[in-house]
Amino acid sequence: MREAERFQRMQSRPVVEIVGVPMDLGGNRRGVDMGPSGIRYAGLAAKLTEIGYRVRDRGNIRVKDPDEGRATHHYEKIDRVGGRPKAHNVEEIVRASEELAKVVEDIATAGNFPLVLGG
Repeated sequence: MREAERFQRMQSRPVVEIVGVPMDLGGNRRGVDMGPSGIRYAGLAAKLTEIGYRVRDRGNIRVKDPDEGRATHHYEKIDRVGGRPKAHNVEEIVRASEELAKVVEDIATAGNFPLVLGG
């Protein structure tokens, strides 16, 4: 395909807007919050560009780390409430989810494609 055709095709497609959500607050194991960084490091934006998409990386939604400022990580065993596992960090999960919803709405309203990378 000629370069001019490729450029024209790219311009007709929506921009893929990448948003990371580095969150591992729902369980009692840490580490999955590195998922968005790992996917980016593996070359996601470059691969999308290679196949003809324009890409904008909007960075990450800020997710509060409950261990921030502590000398060591603090893990708690999941307690059970009424026979069901107790939810962890509900307030921060709801806050980050609401922020993400607003960002995704802004992207979609602009006519672009939101690509959310989660942890």
